[in-house]
Amino acid sequence: MHEHTTMISSDEIHLSATDADPLNDRITSELALEPFEGMEFASIEDVKNYYVSYAKKK
Repeated sequence: MHEHTTMISSDEIHLSATDADPLNDRITSELALEPFEGMEFASIEDVKNYYVSYAKKK
């Protein structure tokens, strides 16, 4: 190894990745919304994911 190489474990990588942005928490709360006229989505795939998730809960 080079003298400036730092080794980190996969656990540290996992914790860093999951703590970086609480996006999963936001998605869960957003998906709990009842559909309403005028909802906006970033993409067609987001629309599909929303309605599939919503349908599974009903």
